[in-house]
Amino acid sequence: MIKMLNPMLAAIEDPPIDEVQGWVRGRSFPREKPLIDLSQALPSYPPAAQLRIHMSKLVLDGSMSGYTEIGGIPQLRQAYAEEVSRFYQTRIEEREVFITAGCNQAFFLSMLTLGQSGGEVILPAPYYFNHRMTLEMLGMSPVLLPCRPKSGMLPEVKLAEMLITPKSKAIVLVSPNNPSGTVYPARLIEDFFQLAQDHGIRLVLDETYRDFLNPEQGLPHHLLNLSWQDNLVQLYSFSKAFALAGYRIGAITASPEFLDQLVKVMDCAAICAPKLAQNSALFALKNLDHWREGKRKLMNLRADSFRKLFEEENRSRFRLSTLGPCFAYLRHPELGTVSYEVARTLALKENLLTLPGSMFGPEQESFLRIAFANVEIDSFPEMMNRLKNFAPEV
Repeated sequence: MIKMLNPMLAAIEDPPIDEVQGWVRGRSFPREKPLIDLSQALPSYPPAAQLRIHMSKLVLDGSMSGYTEIGGIPQLRQAYAEEVSRFYQTRIEEREVFITAGCNQAFFLSMLTLGQSGGEVILPAPYYFNHRMTLEMLGMSPVLLPCRPKSGMLPEVKLAEMLITPKSKAIVLVSPNNPSGTVYPARLIEDFFQLAQDHGIRLVLDETYRDFLNPEQGLPHHLLNLSWQDNLVQLYSFSKAFALAGYRIGAITASPEFLDQLVKVMDCAAICAPKLAQNSALFALKNLDHWREGKRKLMNLRADSFRKLFEEENRSRFRLSTLGPCFAYLRHPELGTVSYEVARTLALKENLLTLPGSMFGPEQESFLRIAFANVEIDSFPEMMNRLKNFAPEV
């Protein structure tokens, strides 16, 4: 009976991507109009062949079935500390790194370490839905910070400061952003960090997609060159950079004092990240810089191609609102129609799977999220054609 279950869970929406994929589950699609799945930010390519060969050898290694240290194998923690140190031109120590089973788990562990039921976390909206779901199932309150389309979906420090209360535990930023794709300027991230410092709370910075940033934009921020340990928790995913999504492997960079408490949560949640995934990530960090750089260029090419198509060949009433390395946020043309129905109709009539803006928070009914990282560039013209079929220019 439902009344015997956790009421906080019962009040939370069903997993959004699973719900959307349920619209097309079990259907067959004609050859002339196959499904174009733009619903999930999953790289369209497999892991590097070199990595897959290495992983096949790891599977035959009987020791891979065992546990590791709760915070991850020391070699991976050290390799990732060196990676972060090189990337941000700073020095990170092994003891400031914790390995997790994906970035979603990194966020969950961090929130459980930071606060308790009744605590508040400032969440820019549109938000990544799993972040809000996590907070609500922990009994914490997501305090929404509206991001305006006219400002490129960038959060505003002054508005955030007005939302801080004695219950506030953290501010969450995701850059490059999911769902909007917006890349936050370094100065903006640093201003939010200063705000967190001023109020004695933490900035939780999710950088799942940082490997796809254009290096011409410079460093994403300079936080790790400051006195950061008391106020910063940085989250990362190997899943996107090395196409290891199903293997579940991520990382946290935080102070040793923070991680000393987080280890208790991990011990209860999973004991450790999968040993196979940890050793795969270690191999990737040591051997696949060139491969990763090629995929960064590919994702930037996809973003540029997507933007160019919308600027030059869009014959629909959809409009491009924001775009980043993996995502585009489209404004749909159906005034008065909820985004859920627009997305569902696109799936059922045009075999085009997108996520409705309503899944990313209030005041998002006019938007759809497009995860173009999931498809090849040669599918883009057909995608545009289906958008035109749904809502042709008048």
